[in-house]
Amino acid sequence: MVSVKTSRPGLLPHVSLPLLNMTAARAWVVSARRAFSSVRPPSFAPAALGLPRSGIREVMDLAWSMESTGSRVYHLEVGQPMFEPPPAALVNVSESVRELPNQRYIPNAGLNGLRSTVASYYNRRFPHLRHTSENVVISHGAVGSLATAFMATIEAGDEVLIPNPAWPNYEMAIRLYNGVPKSYDLDPNDGWKLDFDSLVKAITPKTKMVVVCTPSNPTGTCLSKEELERVVAIAKEHGIFVVSDEIYSQVYFGEEENDQRSEAFSILDCAHFCPDSTIVVSGVSKAYSMTGFRVGWLLGSPHLIDLSSKLSEAFLSCGVPFAQTAAKTAIETCMKEDDTFVQDCVAEYRDRRDAALSVMAGYDSLCQYTPQGAFYCLVSIRKWVDTNKDWLEDQYPGEPASKVFCQELLKAACVAVSPGATFGSNAANFIRVSLAQDHETVVQGIERLCKFIVDETPLKND
Repeated sequence: MVSVKTSRPGLLPHVSLPLLNMTAARAWVVSARRAFSSVRPPSFAPAALGLPRSGIREVMDLAWSMESTGSRVYHLEVGQPMFEPPPAALVNVSESVRELPNQRYIPNAGLNGLRSTVASYYNRRFPHLRHTSENVVISHGAVGSLATAFMATIEAGDEVLIPNPAWPNYEMAIRLYNGVPKSYDLDPNDGWKLDFDSLVKAITPKTKMVVVCTPSNPTGTCLSKEELERVVAIAKEHGIFVVSDEIYSQVYFGEEENDQRSEAFSILDCAHFCPDSTIVVSGVSKAYSMTGFRVGWLLGSPHLIDLSSKLSEAFLSCGVPFAQTAAKTAIETCMKEDDTFVQDCVAEYRDRRDAALSVMAGYDSLCQYTPQGAFYCLVSIRKWVDTNKDWLEDQYPGEPASKVFCQELLKAACVAVSPGATFGSNAANFIRVSLAQDHETVVQGIERLCKFIVDETPLKND
């Protein structure tokens, strides 16, 4: 008999094949395979497995696939500014990448020069608050900043209140950290304003945090100072954190009567906000057209910043130094009195919003409100859903109608938009349109979209 032995558990036995004839060797291999095939592989994390894919990304993938075969696609699905970053930032990044310190590790919290510049930006808006670099931590875009905020505060089972509709990444990140996302309503019949009765009813003893986004993605609606004050008062009454996503704060149209502001109201405008439980998220992606630089930040108490810096070591280590020097240059340049980069971009976004609303006004006003900021609007597809109700139930039972709409629109009209259902149940019969593209793309894309929505010819089964 041939003796076999294993060097480590879990490995195939080591044998000296010359001692076995070929028939016995084959029999041994077959036996070993059978033994190992019955062993269950290790499982993946349930939170990761249960994470839905972003509906926005699904549309983007289909659009890219069509373009690869030569189709012209009108991209209205993603919030990607079409402008180049401030020229000074591009010059800085091309020069700083050649410098040795910008090719190496940097502090977990980010370059101190950028942290100080961010603090200066807020001190210019809120001089009485006297922020310093100790109130700022830099992360991998606003997405990374939100993830850090959730990681620092959420315990398993904690409930986090998010708007309905809202950017889907909120819910994704909360679930990954074993939190429980709960929604409060934005009212479509009131220009997607915050429904405070819904917010208060959603609060339970397990509530840990409320998230607000102003200007809103996906609605473009802004919260007034009075509304933010109410959020602050509710949060203080119940002892919960407030995370204010203000990544679009500078993309603000300021059209209220006597409104001379260049930015939307911030949670920091509130007289009685609690510094220890208020977290502001922002970055350079939107106002400065620097999405690919992946530079965002958290503004909060020194204790939160210290904790967030420690967490960065675990999942990020540190940011990209030459991207952060470019972000610093962009912010400093645009803070100069004679610089109009942000204002010029905002004026273009306002023009595209107005052009889109003008086109939709000719189709029974498919958008029933006027977005006040960001570069999005929600468009009703109720007419298309009603026209194709039987077809949808037969061909796509259980599928969100807005998801099917986006697929059919892309195939029929070569227009890419985002399904409302991916933002929440309140937007199930809407789609989100991004107005960040050039004027021609926006106008032609919206025209094609409207014609598709109002087409009264029902789709038929193949």
